[in-house]
Amino acid sequence: MIKRGTIEAGQKCFSTTPLHNHIKIIHPKEYHIERNKNEQKRKAQAVNKITPEFFSTNIWTCPISHESFISLSSHSIDKDFNRFDVVLHASHFSESHTGINISKKLESMWDSWKIEAERRHILVRDGASNMISGSNLAEIPAIHCTIHLLQLVVSDSISENIVIDVLSKCRRLVTHFNHSSLACNNFKQIQLQQNLDPLCLVQDVPTRWNSTYLMLDRLNKLKIPVQLYLAERSDLMPFSTLEWTLILNIIKLLKPFFQLAQEMSSEITTLSSVIPNMCSLKKFMSKCQVDLSIQETKNRLTTSLKNRFFSEINDAKSLNILKNRYYVIATSIDPRYKFSFFEDDIKKQAKYWLINEILSFEKTLVCSEEVDFSVNEEPSQLNFSINTEKEDTLEACFKEIINATSEKTLPFKKLKKLCPIKTWMQEERFPLLKTIASKHLCTPASSIFSERLFSEYGNIYEKKRSRLLPKTGEMLLFIHHNGRKIE
Repeated sequence: MIKRGTIEAGQKCFSTTPLHNHIKIIHPKEYHIERNKNEQKRKAQAVNKITPEFFSTNIWTCPISHESFISLSSHSIDKDFNRFDVVLHASHFSESHTGINISKKLESMWDSWKIEAERRHILVRDGASNMISGSNLAEIPAIHCTIHLLQLVVSDSISENIVIDVLSKCRRLVTHFNHSSLACNNFKQIQLQQNLDPLCLVQDVPTRWNSTYLMLDRLNKLKIPVQLYLAERSDLMPFSTLEWTLILNIIKLLKPFFQLAQEMSSEITTLSSVIPNMCSLKKFMSKCQVDLSIQETKNRLTTSLKNRFFSEINDAKSLNILKNRYYVIATSIDPRYKFSFFEDDIKKQAKYWLINEILSFEKTLVCSEEVDFSVNEEPSQLNFSINTEKEDTLEACFKEIINATSEKTLPFKKLKKLCPIKTWMQEERFPLLKTIASKHLCTPASSIFSERLFSEYGNIYEKKRSRLLPKTGEMLLFIHHNGRKIE
């Protein structure tokens, strides 16, 4: 028999506030509390002259309510060298997704937080034409999400007929198991007979990163159970030896892309890792040996990688990470890499970009007509004409860069474990470069922060909440995502 006191104690654990009061009173109150905390943090940063902020954005349409939302996240480093990643908005976006409307929405979201144009440093977005147009109209430097670019490299390359045929065959087999519980049970029994832990095959989804690799890798792992199952079926064609070899070679080619996508998917991975990772991937592709049957796919992967990350075309739509000042400065200032991945000419350009960055950020050097800091010129052609008072600043820049970059990089095992932000937090020898590090080591390499943000939105807009107002949904997301991050 349950005592009355036990029941009363249990009832106290549950809120008795009506649901409509939660939505109309409690949630708005919590939202404003969290927003005020964020604003106080931002004011503290402004007082201490903290560097400009970086942003990531994305657009998502809810499959339940069919409402569209645009996100805006902020990424910065405070005076104590702590990362500060926060959701500013996941705003309802009912207008047409044109470049003009996107730029207006971005401006509106920045204005609501009183983020002036001077503090808007870089925007990370996908490569859709409307997003490119929107960032251009908003007059903010923008970079393409690295993971999206990697996905495009793979998508560009898997177009050879023999590869398409074997992938289609794999998809048909996976679909067969997805549509039949009896087939799944039989397949599990075969695995148990082989003393294997039962696993399911993975479905290839066009919109999901790395799903092609995951499907082939799981299929290859379950090769023997798959062969035994297909041997008992007359309605499914078995895989030939050539097809299994082809699958193995595709896995070999796609594995480094999968590993890089996993590494770049971390929310703490910054722009400084892009050049080292892509240069390493480029070198791997040049050395990788595959069968003649998949040589064409390898060539297409290599070509697409060069076109997407190392383009020689000089226009606004093309990207060459070794000639882009944002990528080069971020890599140079990272104590793990410095100038290790640069040729001599890029090293010279990187040093002058760093000098320009320091002088611009500190605002201690005013360029006269005789001083030309154009980043488009070769470093050897740059001509400095400065007075004695300003010479100390320029000389200090040179000394810091030379001293910092002349130090040896760490061994590979230690290098991977090193946190560049914590390293600069403890560094006192190079105060000018430390200032630049606080600015460039918080640039996210991808828009994964926004991608995961909309995954949370998907949990809020479930079927039983299909009538939830967009404004309420944004408040819930802001509270849920930022509540534990803003102190």
